[in-house]
Amino acid sequence: MATNRTFQHRVTIVGVAVPIIMAVMALYFLLHRTAIHLIIGFGLVAVIIMMLERLLHTNYLFEGDMLTISRGRFMKKEQVPVKEITRISPIRRQWLLIDYLLIEYGAGHEAEVQPVNEEAFLQEIKKRQDDHEER
Repeated sequence: MATNRTFQHRVTIVGVAVPIIMAVMALYFLLHRTAIHLIIGFGLVAVIIMMLERLLHTNYLFEGDMLTISRGRFMKKEQVPVKEITRISPIRRQWLLIDYLLIEYGAGHEAEVQPVNEEAFLQEIKKRQDDHEER
């Protein structure tokens, strides 16, 4: 029986830059103090809080035959049965500085993950799939 294992989410340049840019925009709107500017400014603050929550609290937990993707406290957890994973594709978009793993599982389902240690993450999936096949 495999033990539980957690992988943390990789923080990227884009993941940090976008909330900073939005914070500058929110500050701009909040300093104008008209009704519409305040509404837009506080709306941006709410979006920034959700972005930072997702950035800082996303993790990937392996429990038995299940991969649980938790994207922060405000988002629903996603359950991926490891035995149903059919393909994992690395997606690399250098001009946007975005790279992640696209997990395809079940009947046309997909999940995107950005673990800190991709190699160990892929090895953990393979190990759990092999353990499932031996049973």
